[in-house]
Amino acid sequence: MKKTLKPKTRHLLIETNSKFTEKEYFDIIRNQYIQFYGIMGLSHLNLKTSLTNKKLIVSCNHTEKEKLIFTLATINKINNAPVYFRTKKVSGTINSFFD
Repeated sequence: MKKTLKPKTRHLLIETNSKFTEKEYFDIIRNQYIQFYGIMGLSHLNLKTSLTNKKLIVSCNHTEKEKLIFTLATINKINNAPVYFRTKKVSGTINSFFD
């Protein structure tokens, strides 16, 4: 059996007090990540966001999970409004968030 080159991903369930669109969340997280780790770090992240049932789910490469959690914790203001991003759960599959 051949091994595939598909990267392993981790999905993070995020609690936040802000209301943005999926694209705006993606831009906010991406810009903060670039500030800490640069464009090269971002290229390893493979960032994806999805907003379902008022839950923010952020997906990334499994090796970059800790860096992403740190980046989310450092976001505290957007447009001079206080916000927070708390990681509630980390999983290898999205379906485990809806049990």
